[in-house]
Amino acid sequence: MKKRKNLFNVMILSVLILMLIAGVLITIKLYNNPSENSESLENGNTNQENYDSVKEKIPECVPKTCNYFDTECGYISDGCGNQIYCGNCMSGYECISNECKKIVEEVDDIEEGCVIGGEETGEHCDYPSDCYELAFSMGEEDMRSVFCLGGNNEINYGSDLVREFSDTEVEAGETFTLTYYSNREGTWGASMIDSVSGGCKFSNGKNIIKTVILSQGGPTNQVYEITLPNYPTTCVFVGDYMFGSEGLKNFVDVTIEVQ
Repeated sequence: MKKRKNLFNVMILSVLILMLIAGVLITIKLYNNPSENSESLENGNTNQENYDSVKEKIPECVPKTCNYFDTECGYISDGCGNQIYCGNCMSGYECISNECKKIVEEVDDIEEGCVIGGEETGEHCDYPSDCYELAFSMGEEDMRSVFCLGGNNEINYGSDLVREFSDTEVEAGETFTLTYYSNREGTWGASMIDSVSGGCKFSNGKNIIKTVILSQGGPTNQVYEITLPNYPTTCVFVGDYMFGSEGLKNFVDVTIEVQ
């Protein structure tokens, strides 16, 4: 009986010794092969690196500008979820669908305003000269076709001094004529000063004229020959006039591009 007990104790001791040896061997193996112990951690790092790589390949949103969309005014989206402001319109214009459009005043039943080349524009005027700038922008060169339609539906046939160019598309070294006249009725007199820049000259060889136009019972024309320089330039005509003591009025500034 005592021998069996000793044999059992030996067996238990052997098992414990074997377990101890196995633990030591496992520890040595892990020490010599650390990569196996960190395999799961490395897998996690690899996944993070893959995520970062994919993220870098996704292009960032580049905000667009007002110029990109050719927008003149108001707010628009920059394409990245933000709103950008493209400014206001100048006086006399309003922002409609991000475009600056001229404010058109409503015309009464009795239409008043500028008549250019037989077309009623609805543009307010007190004198025909108020319509000249609009006429030039519409390409109208004959100011005798420009009138100011009054509230009584009668056309004012012109009480202003008109400056008419024979040509506005000119080349260097050429000449063209500039005519001054008025359709004012009765007896009248008007003093006038007109000047030009850019090397263009009047008939007197100067860049300025000072003269008086008299009616002598009917419309009177004064014609001047304008000489252009022998090089491309921009000639700008600026002047004013006055009938008697009625008050000073300005001509519409006219720009001639010399090719």
